[in-house]
Amino acid sequence: MPTVDVQPELRLPLDGTRVLVVGAFSSLLGQLVAYLERSFAAVTVVPDHTAIHATEADFADLILVTAAPCPTATLNWIGQLRRQPSSDATTIILVDTNAEADHLGTTLSAIDAGADDYVFLDQQIELAMARIAGVYERRRIHEQHHLHELRLEQSVRGANDGLWYCDLRSGRFYLSARGHQLLGDAEHDAEHSRADWMRRIHPEDREHVERNLQRHLLGGTPHFESELRLQHANGTYRWMFCRGLAITSGDNEPSAIAGSLTDITTGKVADPLTSLPNRLLLLDRLQQSIDRWHEDQTSSFAILYIDIDNFKMVNDTLGHDVGDQLLMSVAKRLQQSIRADDSIVARLGGDEFAILMDDVRDLEESEMAAQRILSVMSQPYFFDGREVFACASIGISAPSSHTQTADELLREADTAMYEAKAEGKSRCRVFHPSMRDALT
Repeated sequence: MPTVDVQPELRLPLDGTRVLVVGAFSSLLGQLVAYLERSFAAVTVVPDHTAIHATEADFADLILVTAAPCPTATLNWIGQLRRQPSSDATTIILVDTNAEADHLGTTLSAIDAGADDYVFLDQQIELAMARIAGVYERRRIHEQHHLHELRLEQSVRGANDGLWYCDLRSGRFYLSARGHQLLGDAEHDAEHSRADWMRRIHPEDREHVERNLQRHLLGGTPHFESELRLQHANGTYRWMFCRGLAITSGDNEPSAIAGSLTDITTGKVADPLTSLPNRLLLLDRLQQSIDRWHEDQTSSFAILYIDIDNFKMVNDTLGHDVGDQLLMSVAKRLQQSIRADDSIVARLGGDEFAILMDDVRDLEESEMAAQRILSVMSQPYFFDGREVFACASIGISAPSSHTQTADELLREADTAMYEAKAEGKSRCRVFHPSMRDALT
């Protein structure tokens, strides 16, 4: 049987499996090569491992290496080959024709070195060939499965989704590492109970999530879908779109459900025009401030409700494009007028904005901030060569024993804003209990 000197520039056909046989000629090896040539598209033979460097051998899909004449050197060569990153998908089998060899010891040594298997080549070439083909096929299937998992993982990572699985019978709930990252968890891939995760859902969302889930499990919907708020590790809530599909067992009853988790917080809590937090996010942060204040009143906060005076006239006379430009400019000026580290500027809708000021000493500090905002707002705006003036009216409210919810406190600031507007343009008013009649 002729041998082939393999050079670094060796190129083999890409169609079909590429086989490399490394070993000195013998009658048994010749029979094996004949079988290989009938089964595989491209078979290359080299006399021993010194004829081809390990770094040049990873072109092959299947490599058969004979142990003789020096098993130790052969095992070292296999180890060098396996350390090449490109050899991950290569099947390596050590072939031995020595009937006196310690086959068990050689098998263990071969696997330790990086071989997939060890085959003793005796007169029953068909059996040896069947074993080689079986080892190669298992390796190929394993690599295809690994590649599929890798592509799936990359696709999921690219989609920025978390994956979840719930065993309905045991009640165990599993979340992928990406899912834990979305929620700020320090530990990844930890098991939880279904009850644990239901408690993590915002109280206002639990009922409709459970209702949608049960409807799907009973066959009423093709998929489980729900928008919900999940508690982040930092205590805030993140908006998520949860989607899943029931997995049925042999009795056609749902035994599990699996799906994905997508963070949709930005679309839910950000104003699309100004990119400021919207009313939803402001109310969430405002409620947190109220709850903290009721627990510890050593520091306070204030909410400023801001309405642009004569915005409708600007919008009607100069057009909606100029109106949108004005809203975006107002948003920037408001952000530049406050302490960025402890205040939130939000757009409530239309021409109304709000500022949540945390850690204020007293109402006087918030009034000074409001006056500063009025001064900045009174400066002219320029759009396409036009000079536009737009001042504002501001209402201020601070927490008290009468206010328990964010909606209540925001309505108080809104009421104070209308009192300021009634007194004239570019003014601010602080909510007073005497204004409560206007709330009813």
